[in-house]
Amino acid sequence: MKLAILYAGQGSQHPGMGKDLYERYPAFREAFNAADLDFDLESVCFDDPEGVLNLTQYTQPCMVAFAAGVTAVLKENGVKADYLAGLSLGEYSALEAAGVFTAKQAVELAAFRGKAMADAAKGIECGMTAVMNLDRDALAKCCEEASALGCVQICNYNCPGQLVIGGEKAAVEKAAELA
Repeated sequence: MKLAILYAGQGSQHPGMGKDLYERYPAFREAFNAADLDFDLESVCFDDPEGVLNLTQYTQPCMVAFAAGVTAVLKENGVKADYLAGLSLGEYSALEAAGVFTAKQAVELAAFRGKAMADAAKGIECGMTAVMNLDRDALAKCCEEASALGCVQICNYNCPGQLVIGGEKAAVEKAAELA
């Protein structure tokens, strides 16, 4: 039997993620702490006292560090996937799991990516949301109608029946309402 692992993208983060694994598995801790970051990764992932985990510049390295830790625990226990894939940001985790990047490289690249994305959106109130069970053409029309309030586009084609829209918050909210 073949084993595939699909690594999650941004949006599945939550305070406390990985804390139990961090406390229990040295392999998780080693991979999780591999990167040199300008913030306290443990504090943001496990407690999020400042409420920043959902900010892109923090979410992205946190998600990749978590995935690198899980991958390390799986490898330590003899679990090796035949196929690896990632959804958006999860591609970094899949590349780390495949040995293309070290945990340190993957987390630091995700931190760079997250900061660049946050900088690109600086001064703009942004939003994104998943839209379920609406086809591309119908959702594109909703975005076009809502664009009077700002930029909104389909930005991810996650799977049949789930599309993601993103852009300026007011326009995203209007497009979601129309959808």
